[in-house]
Amino acid sequence: MSWYLNKVNPKWEALVIGDYDAVFPLPVNKRFLFKRLLQPPYCQQLGLFIQGVSSINELFSDREIPFKFVNINVSSLNFRLDNLRITERNNIILPLFHEYEILKANYNSNTRRNLKKATKAGGDIVANVKPGDVIALKQKTSRFKLCQRQLDVLNMVLTESAAKGTAKGYGLMLDGNLCAYVHFLIFKGRATMIQSVSDKAGFDSAAMFRLIDQFIQEHAGSDITLDFEGSMIPGVARFFKGFGSQNESYYNLYRNNIPSIFKLFMK
Repeated sequence: MSWYLNKVNPKWEALVIGDYDAVFPLPVNKRFLFKRLLQPPYCQQLGLFIQGVSSINELFSDREIPFKFVNINVSSLNFRLDNLRITERNNIILPLFHEYEILKANYNSNTRRNLKKATKAGGDIVANVKPGDVIALKQKTSRFKLCQRQLDVLNMVLTESAAKGTAKGYGLMLDGNLCAYVHFLIFKGRATMIQSVSDKAGFDSAAMFRLIDQFIQEHAGSDITLDFEGSMIPGVARFFKGFGSQNESYYNLYRNNIPSIFKLFMK
């Protein structure tokens, strides 16, 4: 998935052990004279890529993250953690190895009710939605003005993942208009929901319940795990948990050893 990092963080580096026995990507971002590690957009957490290794901990026992400013999320703690503030965070996942009827039986009452509401509201679920239409929907619904860099990264991610066949996207057309869209990036048995967006019509018709349920229907009974990419926001977490999903921990690593005169600009 190096192509993905190339899109969301073109200047990324890596901590490499041995003859590429293990690789940990480092999302480098330079400001003033300092290299920083910052979590890139559309990437909730970073993972360790390993091959032919019996003990990860042994490999990383004498390693540390060599940057003065660090603010990244990692899936596991395989580094020396000197002078790093560690905060455990919750991700939410749903393994899809059961058949659909078993998975659906674990939906809570709110999810079932909203799924019925969305089905009754009608509209067509469509694939192959143009990235430009998704971005237009994102701009229309965002509470904050999105900078051009954010829009360019989203466009590249949507376009490239579709071209490489590593994505699954669903849009809901209501009265001829795109009212909701969700995009999953699929890699090594994990389908990560990297983008979801609804306008008022999509929200009022509970469209996102229907789109996520559609993905679950199509991939039930597989070895795929649906990764909702969050959330620490209680309301969003309740929405994701309504599909019968479960918590999975990841960790935020933070350190700011930048000279005091620059710290104000490094937050």
